[in-house]
Amino acid sequence: MRRFAVVLALAALPTFAAENLRPPSVPLVTYNPFLSVWSNADHLNDVNTKHWTRHDHALVSLIRIDGKTYRLMGQDPVDLPALRNTSVRVLPTRSIYEFDGAGVLVTMTFLEPALPQDLDVYSWPLSYIVWNVTIENREPASYPDLLEHQFSTIGE
Repeated sequence: MRRFAVVLALAALPTFAAENLRPPSVPLVTYNPFLSVWSNADHLNDVNTKHWTRHDHALVSLIRIDGKTYRLMGQDPVDLPALRNTSVRVLPTRSIYEFDGAGVLVTMTFLEPALPQDLDVYSWPLSYIVWNVTIENREPASYPDLLEHQFSTIGE
């Protein structure tokens, strides 16, 4: 009888699909405890990123589209508008953010080369940030003048 009660209790718990998971903090750069940067916000451009000790460790990513600058990551500079952050996915070795607006779609992927089958790569003190930009409704000849990107880090 006791086993039956436990099974019923577990069956009554709500289940969540993996795509609906929103952790309280999203890992961005997690090479080791000394170099560990997280986003504690619902959108990557709502607040500055932080070290796991909750001290600011701001990463800033800006994109200029047709001469107008937008924030992708970080709250600074505050006078710039944020590009709309549409989704975040957290996977075992990467976190993926998607943005859209001003005629572009931007995907930012934070990647750790945590490949247990290749210990040399696993030991590298690296984290990767990959930006993919899709331009909507533009002639290819205008691409060079359309986009410009800036990334910086501020250790505090």
